[in-house]
Amino acid sequence: MTTKLLKDKETKAKNYRFFDGVYMFGRKKKYRGRVDQILTYELGIDTNNSTNRFFPGLFAYFDLIDDGYKNGRNAELTSIAITMSYWGGMIGGGEQEGIKQAKLLKPKIIKLVDALAMSGMINAEVKNIAHRQINDLSKLHSL
Repeated sequence: MTTKLLKDKETKAKNYRFFDGVYMFGRKKKYRGRVDQILTYELGIDTNNSTNRFFPGLFAYFDLIDDGYKNGRNAELTSIAITMSYWGGMIGGGEQEGIKQAKLLKPKIIKLVDALAMSGMINAEVKNIAHRQINDLSKLHSL
C-alpha cells in the first residue's frame, strides 16, 4: 500500500513538472514574467525580435530564461546575464545602430546592476564581473 501511494505521488509530481514545463504553470511562469519585466520595464529593452533585430528569437529567449531557472539562479541574475549577452552582441556586430543603442543602454545596465547589488539580489562578485565587462567593451569600442 505504501509503495503504491509513493508511486502515485511520484507520478503526480512528474506530471506536474511536465505540465509546468509545457504550459508554463506555476513558478516558471512567474520566473519568466519577472525576467521579462526587468528587461522590458526596468531596462527598456524591446524583447520582441520582430521589432528589435538585435534581440534573440522567442525560443532562444525562452531557452536562456529556462537555463537560469533550471540552474537555480534568481530572475535578477538571469536578467543580467541575458542583458550582458544582448549588449555585447549589439556592440560586437559593429553596426552603427547597434552601437548607438548600446550607448543608450549602458547607464541603465550600470544603474540596475548597482541597485540589485545594494538590495542583495545579486552578489558583489556578479556586480564586479558586469562592471568589468562593461568597461572592457566600452574601451574596446569607444563607448
